[in-house]
Amino acid sequence: MHKLSLGNKFMNIPSVLFLLVSPAMFLMTSCTKQTSPAADNAKFAGTWNGYETCYYSNSPDTSIIGPMQENIGTGSDGNSLNIGLALGSGICSKTTYMVAMAKNYAFSIAEQGFTDNCGVAYNIGGIGSVNTAGTTLTLTSYEETGGTTTTCTFTGTKQ
Repeated sequence: MHKLSLGNKFMNIPSVLFLLVSPAMFLMTSCTKQTSPAADNAKFAGTWNGYETCYYSNSPDTSIIGPMQENIGTGSDGNSLNIGLALGSGICSKTTYMVAMAKNYAFSIAEQGFTDNCGVAYNIGGIGSVNTAGTTLTLTSYEETGGTTTTCTFTGTKQ
């Protein structure tokens, strides 16, 4: 085994490497902030009461819908959310949910495809956030169907 001389002391190479690497490993692990991923989606879970404003790509009209509720549940891991979604109307109506991914005080809804009970296809996506107090939710989503895009923004408070 190779020996290094440190003054009058002798140390082998593995011992020197251990002494050099150990402090660095301690610093890397002790300075990393650990957060619980459950805290990300827990901020959004629950029932939110508020109003929604919608804009239509084929019309200058704006609709204000409300009062209404947004229901958000936690998904299968600490970052996913299930956001309630109603498609179509009348006999075509279908209730399902969009999957969103939460990080800190925001979440994103990657574009997802849905079909109502009459076979009409919808592509839906969006973004959302909650204030740092966890009391106000803003959700902006878009819906594309039949060549028309509708963009809606919901603002509500936690029930």
